[in-house]
Amino acid sequence: MPQMSPMMWFSLFTMFSVTMILFNQMNYFSFKMN
Repeated sequence: MPQMSPMMWFSLFTMFSVTMILFNQMNYFSFKMN
């Protein structure tokens, strides 16, 4: 596995967190609608 810079790890982690939050928001709103 190639060595990655901390900035790359940070951006990856941020993107992952944002996607998870958006996914949870979508699930929450769809659950609230029904």
